[in-house]
Order: sequence, then structure tokens, then C-alpha cells
Amino acid sequence: MNPIDFLSFKGRTRRKHFAFALLIVIALLFAINTAWQMTHIKAIILSRYLVTAALIPSCVRRIHDIGLSGWFAIAAFIMPLFFIPLLVLPGFPEANKYGASPKPGLPDDGLGDSDGDAINRRDTIQRIE
Repeated sequence: MNPIDFLSFKGRTRRKHFAFALLIVIALLFAINTAWQMTHIKAIILSRYLVTAALIPSCVRRIHDIGLSGWFAIAAFIMPLFFIPLLVLPGFPEANKYGASPKPGLPDDGLGDSDGDAINRRDTIQRIE
């Protein structure tokens, strides 16, 4: 994933990429809060909002992967427990209205499952015929 894609609202994001973005934001928020406690500079508080805002596009793309509208991202910032389903629920394995599956090797791109089950099933069906 390109760093520019990190700020895009279009498309879909895998759980792994979303979890990575969430961990980066949590680490940055921890560092910002530590810096604020040491210096009490008001400008540091503003940076906390900028870092949190950077998570919004990743949240929207992850919600797209589940198959919901990106507007559900509002719920994640009102109720932080909403991040748990975003980390746990699997995305749609095939393309949906928000784009192709971000997971490589799925049947919609002709490569089969990530563990090769679709290819093995296809070979088995051809042998039976």
C-alpha cells in the first residue's frame, strides 16, 4: 500500500492494514500525550486531533471492505468499541460496490484462494469429469 493511499477514502482495506494504521495512531497519540504532559504546550493538543483525523480514511476503507457505507465511521469515533468489529470481522471475499477484494489470490482475480482451495477444487472437478 502506498503512503498516498493511506489518505484515500476510495477502495477497501484488509484487517491487517487497518490494524497497522490503528497501532501507528495509538503510538503517536501516546507520544503526543507524553510530550504534552512534559511541556504543556497547547499546540501539541492540536496535533492529537490531526493524528486522529488521519485514521478516518483507513476506517472508511475498512468499513467498505465489510460492505457497509463509509458513514459508519462516525460510529467508530463516537463509540471507540466499534473499532473491535473492524479488527475482527472478515471482509467480503469477492468484489463489492466499493471495489475489488484487497486480499490477493481470491477467486475473483483468477488466482484461487490464498491457500489454493479453489484451484484444488477446480482440478478435482476436472478429474471427475
